[in-house]
Amino acid sequence: MYNNFLRWVGKYLTPNQITVLRSFFIIPAAYFWNTGNLISEWIAIFIMVFAWYGDHLDGAVARACGLISDAGKWLDPLVDKIKIYSTLALFWHQVDIETISAMFFLDFVSTFARSGQEGVDQGANWFGKFKLGTQVAACLAFALAVVLHRADLVVLANQTLLVSIGLASISVCLRLKAWRWLPNILSAGNALCGIFSIYHSYNGNFKIAVNLIFFGMFLDLLDGPIARKLKLESKIGMIVDDVADGITFGLAGGFLILAYLKFTLLSFIIAIPYTISVVVRLIDYTKTKNDPELAPPKGYFRGLPSPAGAAIVGVFVLFGVNDYLIIPIAVLSSVLMTRFNWNWVHFNRIIPKILGKNPILIAVVVVLAIGLNYKIFLLVSVLTYTASPLWPMLRRN
Repeated sequence: MYNNFLRWVGKYLTPNQITVLRSFFIIPAAYFWNTGNLISEWIAIFIMVFAWYGDHLDGAVARACGLISDAGKWLDPLVDKIKIYSTLALFWHQVDIETISAMFFLDFVSTFARSGQEGVDQGANWFGKFKLGTQVAACLAFALAVVLHRADLVVLANQTLLVSIGLASISVCLRLKAWRWLPNILSAGNALCGIFSIYHSYNGNFKIAVNLIFFGMFLDLLDGPIARKLKLESKIGMIVDDVADGITFGLAGGFLILAYLKFTLLSFIIAIPYTISVVVRLIDYTKTKNDPELAPPKGYFRGLPSPAGAAIVGVFVLFGVNDYLIIPIAVLSSVLMTRFNWNWVHFNRIIPKILGKNPILIAVVVVLAIGLNYKIFLLVSVLTYTASPLWPMLRRN
């Protein structure tokens, strides 16, 4: 039925006409947004959501009606950029200037890379599509922050733009044929997140420190699968990945505990074993993953993965819980990371099932799902994953 709708639209509008038309939606959206009236602001949001649907519609019509063209392949991303930056301009006082500057630079480089040696007919890769989805989600979060008077959504929106920078960096590397270094670049980025997290923990900026650990987790999720996909796995790459994990989830996680507990003697007693547990966990993973006698079932980890161990501590720090509640939480994390007779499912078996093949829709749904309180969303996700080995036991009972 939907294909019939697409063909019906294609009788009256070409994909390129749809692309051009949706570029003008920013004008009425900006008009309604700047009235300062709550109803008008919701109308502006509806207009922009409809315009973002047009980004899906033009490509879908082109494929359904056999109207794919080289002109459309450069016109569509150009209009996307105009629409995204025009929308972000409405929230200029809320957007982190360093973030949007980096995003603009990467988009600029990507545009030239797309029209370089491979010609202007080169379409967007999947990382570029996911990047657009995160940018759309960030715009929606900025708008909801205003109409719902939620300052935490501004933080969420800027964090989402940081994710888009990571995806844009990968897309640009692939465009520029720098893919041979891409997995190690991602691992290095993970390590940098850990180093900067330690710096912010020391200065008492715990929210930033935790967010950097979570962003390091995002990069860690990408380096291994990309190395396998591009057949670039190497011993050096595995060492770099392990060192980065040790820095971000071991040292930065341990330092977060130290700083949150104000560098007391007790904080050292808790943080040092935590960091040692991460190191033991990483060594065990390296030694046993190819050992048929010790290796867990395919797609599973022996012991709680170190990113999840850091996430347990980090998410409670985000909530600003009592200092000494962190102590049993850190101890629990340390124990679970070395609980090698329990198996946790691999992240990369879960995430593809969630994401599907429509990044923009997923990005919007995620923002709507976590918009009321993203910390609760993180808490539920972390606790659900941590408790996952108990599910089979509960079913047997």
